[in-house]
Amino acid sequence: MTLETSLYAHLSTYAGLTALVSTRVYPNQVPQDATLPYVVYHRISSVREQTITRAIGSTLVRMQVSAFSARHTTTGSDIGANEVRAQVRAALLAYVTGGGVTIHDLILGSDLDLYEDDTNLHHCLTEAEILAGGDV
Repeated sequence: MTLETSLYAHLSTYAGLTALVSTRVYPNQVPQDATLPYVVYHRISSVREQTITRAIGSTLVRMQVSAFSARHTTTGSDIGANEVRAQVRAALLAYVTGGGVTIHDLILGSDLDLYEDDTNLHHCLTEAEILAGGDV
């Protein structure tokens, strides 16, 4: 299992997040008919640590996880992207290992709030640096 597959398995079963987005967690891109709100994640970069024998030890992976919704903040029954991002952050902090991927360390990075004019969606993202071993 790759880091992305392991991360999907974790995010799509984290109770606080699934309470808001159900199973609408997507790698890289979203289906055209996706129901709001939803989460999209992708790898920004990878730096592999190699030994003198060229064996790969750990890999430092930078991930971006984005929450999209019609609202920035929850209003009534309309769940806001900001609240979804809060649950994404909580899920990332609880992510320890899975599917042959060992998480040695995870550091939450920047948050950014955007508005997508072309889709009229609020986009709240967070970045994470994940030091992992295994198939990453």
